[in-house]
Amino acid sequence: MSAAGGRPVDLAHLSTYTGGDAALNAEVLQLFVDQAAKLMVQLRNALEVADQKSWYATAHSLKG
Repeated sequence: MSAAGGRPVDLAHLSTYTGGDAALNAEVLQLFVDQAAKLMVQLRNALEVADQKSWYATAHSLKG
């Protein structure tokens, strides 16, 4: 894990972008969770049809 303190999300870093607004932090994190779920479906679909190009592009989106 690369986030501060070994946690998956560096909340202090996130707060620098949200001005420490707890509601905005929660909204940003929920957006990530929602997008990650959709991207995981896309990764699974790409694996099922052995589409390396789509898998790579989707994995890159998830990383970003």
